Order: sequence, then structure tokens, then C-alpha cells
Amino acid sequence: MSLEDFYSEYKPQINHIVRAKTNSEIKDEDITSWSGCMFETYGEEYDYVLRQIYANRNNHIWTIIENDDDFVIVAGHCVVNRFGYIITEKGWESKFVVVED
Repeated sequence: MSLEDFYSEYKPQINHIVRAKTNSEIKDEDITSWSGCMFETYGEEYDYVLRQIYANRNNHIWTIIENDDDFVIVAGHCVVNRFGYIITEKGWESKFVVVED
């Protein structure tokens, strides 16, 4: 799946934690990596990701993984080679969804 198709179909949410701490003149897509949608792998942002899993929204979690010199987005919560997380409005139905740019 292409990155464009991923954004269109699954509708990643903007990182509201960073948004609340950022100047309102900065566009949503510029507040974090991945068009403002990436959640970090530590601290308050990671705690939010974990709360989504505990709230039984684990199929809305995607992991951005470093793959050699590139990045891919895979369905689910992973900890190996993780770069960050994306949370989407629409949940995935199959864990075998991989997004490549």
C-alpha cells in the first residue's frame, strides 16, 4: 500500500499532545514527523499509545519501523526497530498491511 493510500483510507490522527504544546500558527502537518501524526516511543506520547491498546483500540495502532535505509509502517504495536507510532481513525482488519513510500 502506498503512503498516500494509507493516509486516505485509515486517516491518521494528528498528535494532539504535541499540538497542544505548539504555536497555533504552525500547521498540523508540521508539528511532528509523518505529517504531524507520529507519536514518540517514550514519555507522555507512548503512554497515550499504550492507553489506546488497553482501551481495546489496538487495531488502530501502527508502528513506523526502520528497515535498512528506509521506513515502513506496519499494522500493530511493535517494539523492535520502532521509530514511532501512528494512531488511525479506521482500524486495520489484517495485521499483514505494510505501507511503503
